Amino acid sequence: MSVTAIGLVLVSAFVHAGWNLLGKRDGASTAYFFVACAAGAAVIAPMLLVWSASVVRMPAVVWLYLIPAGLFQGLYFVGLAGAYRTGDLSVAYPVARALPVLMVPLVRKAKDDHLSVASMYGSIVPAVWSFMLAARSRGLG
Repeated sequence: MSVTAIGLVLVSAFVHAGWNLLGKRDGASTAYFFVACAAGAAVIAPMLLVWSASVVRMPAVVWLYLIPAGLFQGLYFVGLAGAYRTGDLSVAYPVARALPVLMVPLVRKAKDDHLSVASMYGSIVPAVWSFMLAARSRGLG
């Protein structure tokens, strides 16, 4: 892995952890997450100009998928804000991250998509680990 990639991963990890800690500390509301996402979008928006040729070549179906993805992301932030206000970060965050991981294979199965054993383990293992972390932080494990 290149030094640039490692640097980007480290910056991303610290920003991600930092904004979640700030969200918990500040009693995050839905408005808090909206402002945080809007600020991130404003910072990244100039990149659309840099790569405008690639953006216009994206298939229309991509833009159609962005609508439900945005709605589900908004729903996630509403739930996360509620969990942060009423619960412990060490419980709310692992559970919030594990549920979508479990939903993907369930949706694929509902659509009669084939699920390999590797994809099942790839979904179940991180989700179980997240639930174990949440239980352990509550003194249950």
